[in-house]
Amino acid sequence: MITKHMPGWILPSLYLFFLPFNRLFILPLVLMSIIGMIYIYNHGFINIYRRHDCYKNLFLIFGLIWFPMLFSLPDAFNFNHSITTTLGILPLLLVGIYMIGEIDKRKIQKTLLNVVCLIILFWCIDALLQLFSGKNLFGNAKFSPAHLSGIFSPRSTLGLVLAVLAPVIFERLRILSSGIYSTLFACSLAAIYITIIVLSGSRTGLLILIFGLFGWLSYISYINKYFSWPKVILIFISILAIIGFMAYQQPTRNYTSLHSVMSGDLKTIDKFSSGRIALWETAGRMYKNHWFNGIGPRGYRHAYDEYRPIKGKYNWEFPNGSTHPHFALLEIATETGIIGIIGIIFAIYFMGKSLKGLSRAEQINAFPWMLGALIAIVPNIGKAFYSSFWLSLIMWMIFIGLANTRTNSQ
Repeated sequence: MITKHMPGWILPSLYLFFLPFNRLFILPLVLMSIIGMIYIYNHGFINIYRRHDCYKNLFLIFGLIWFPMLFSLPDAFNFNHSITTTLGILPLLLVGIYMIGEIDKRKIQKTLLNVVCLIILFWCIDALLQLFSGKNLFGNAKFSPAHLSGIFSPRSTLGLVLAVLAPVIFERLRILSSGIYSTLFACSLAAIYITIIVLSGSRTGLLILIFGLFGWLSYISYINKYFSWPKVILIFISILAIIGFMAYQQPTRNYTSLHSVMSGDLKTIDKFSSGRIALWETAGRMYKNHWFNGIGPRGYRHAYDEYRPIKGKYNWEFPNGSTHPHFALLEIATETGIIGIIGIIFAIYFMGKSLKGLSRAEQINAFPWMLGALIAIVPNIGKAFYSSFWLSLIMWMIFIGLANTRTNSQ
C-alpha cells in the first residue's frame, strides 16, 4: 500500500468532513488524486485495470460519465467554461483508483462507515441546536425562518446532502437494531434524521429521500432475514410519531405547498416548482437544437438568453438566467446530448451489475453507497450534476461502493 502509515479511511472521511466548508473538500480530493497518480506510476495502468473487477467497473462507469462531456466540446456554447469543467473532473478517476486501492479490507470499510456516520451525527446535532436555539454551533442562523441550514450555513444544502446519505445511515441503524430496545432507539434516530431533512425546507431533498426510502425498503425485502411485518410497523409508527412532534415545532413551506398542489391549482404547481417549468422548457429547446452532443458542460447559463421562454409566460422570471436547469437528467441531455443520456443510463446499469455475482455480505456492504449515488442523480431537481460539489459527492459514493465489492471485504 502507498500510504502505509495512514489508514485508508482518513482521506475519504476528510472529504465529507470538509464538504460544508466552501471549497475545502477539494483538498482531500487533490491529495487522493496525487496518491492515485503515484499508484499508477508504481503498478502500471494496465496492471491496475486487470487487478480486480471493481477497477474495471471504475473505468467503465467513470468513462460513461466523462467521455460524453469530452464529445460535447466541439459544439460547446462556451468552450472555455466547458473544457475547464471537463478537465477539472478528470482527476476524480485518480481519486477512485486511490479509494479502491486503500479501502480494501472489511475493517477499513467498517471504520469508514462508522466515521461517516459520526460526521453525519455531528451535522444533525448542529442542526437540532439551530432548530431549538435559532443558531448552530458556529453561531449561524437558519437559511430562512422555514429552512434549517445547520453546518452548511448560509447555504440551503443540508437537506440535500443528508437525503443522499440516508441509505448509509439506514444501513448503520439496521446494524444497530438487533433487539427491541435497540430497534426503538434506531427508529428514534431515523425519525430525527428524516425530520431534519423535512425541516431543511428542501423539496428536492424530500424527493430524494422518498426515492431512497423506497429503495431501502426494497433492499430490506431482499435481505428478508432482517424483514418482518411487526418490525416494519413498529418502525413506521415510531418514525411518524417523532416526525409529527418535531415538524409541529417548525412548520415549513413543504406542507402548505404540497397541500396546494394536491388541490390541482396549476399556478400553484408552477410556484411549487420555484419556476423550474420555465427552466425545463428552456432546456428542452436547447436539447432540440443540440440533441446529439449537447451544448457543453455548464453551458446552460451561457445559452439561456437565446432559448428563454416568452416573457410573462410563467409566474417566475429569470432575468439573469440560471446556472443549470434544476433537473439532473435534463441537464445531462442538454449539455452532453443523447450521448450523455445513454452514458448515464449505462453507468447506472453497471453500478447495479457490479453487485451481481457477489456474496450476500458484499452486496449488503456496497448497496447503500450505490443507492445513495443513484438517488443523487435520478430524482435530483436541485443541484447541478456537473458541478464539482455534486458530481464529486456522487463519485465518492460510487468509489466506496465499488471498494466494498472486493472479494476480500467479506
